[in-house]
Amino acid sequence: GLRHTPNGFFTWGLVAQNLLSSSRLNYKNAAGDSLPTLLKLGARFYLSGLGFGSRVASPLESNLYTDIDLQLQGNLPIAGHFGLEVSPNEFLDLRAGLDHNVPTGGVGLKFGGLCFNYAYHPYGETSAGSAHYFSLNYDERGRPVEEEPPTFYIAKNPRL
Repeated sequence: GLRHTPNGFFTWGLVAQNLLSSSRLNYKNAAGDSLPTLLKLGARFYLSGLGFGSRVASPLESNLYTDIDLQLQGNLPIAGHFGLEVSPNEFLDLRAGLDHNVPTGGVGLKFGGLCFNYAYHPYGETSAGSAHYFSLNYDERGRPVEEEPPTFYIAKNPRL
């Protein structure tokens, strides 16, 4: 994969899957699964926030995400995904998106580097076909940054 951030507003990435594999995975019982060669191209747009590159300076941080899946073998259609993430404060992330024109949603809760994420994705016409995803992770970068002690610089005088 590749990732590039030419400025604070825009980030793009490219991921290749199954480039060096055969197009099929075969099992001992003669069953198999296809392994299509895929290229995934994605982008993030930093819409609002207080960080460098935000289009609108605002305490409400928001990002727009989009990606497409391009199959290099076979004839599957191009799959597109779109999402919007809004963070009203440092503890809460609200997410909404489209996956193959199906609406999705999610929420993230953060405290002291501990992050809990929930996502909802409906499959089919009934609630029985819905998927619920949960994740829990810890990131020490989410903890408050300890300030560096003050440093004093004293220039040496060459004449002394």
